[in-house]
Amino acid sequence: ATSTSGGSAVFESQPLMPEARLVPMWQALFALNTAAVLWGSQHAVMKDFVDFASPSLLNAGRFAIAAAVAIPWLPRQPGDEPPSPLVLKAGRSEGDDAGPSERASATWVLARELGLWTFLGFTLQTVGLQYTSASRSAFLLYLNVKLVPLLALMLYGERSGARTWASAALALGGTA
Repeated sequence: ATSTSGGSAVFESQPLMPEARLVPMWQALFALNTAAVLWGSQHAVMKDFVDFASPSLLNAGRFAIAAAVAIPWLPRQPGDEPPSPLVLKAGRSEGDDAGPSERASATWVLARELGLWTFLGFTLQTVGLQYTSASRSAFLLYLNVKLVPLLALMLYGERSGARTWASAALALGGTA
């Protein structure tokens, strides 16, 4: 909410999560480093696994685990019970009077598309690991983020600011 006082705007902030508490610095650093280790080691781990299972099977397992972990955060109507891990439905069924709103339905459509592209990307990356080293796979994957400003310029004619280019150059130096 905003109000004006003597010609200048005053912003009144409401906490996004009133019950949120501050996490000690050591816990935050531990969580950040754990995430970095897990994220960074995925190429070596997946390279070992592709010797025993197909890329599609590996990624189906990865996505099944992720879906099971995400179930408690699925959007639902007030008063609804949390969904069962065995029965997930995003759409509206016959005779269901309390279906999701149009906005939620559109979100689910976009989420399905995003999930499909993400699954395809992970699968192609895992297929690539059958033919290259884990370090080369990691380098190529992390390089693509630095190319976004260049691709935006080439494909869409969108010019990025100097800070974006500087950030991409700095990140490229860190990747190499």
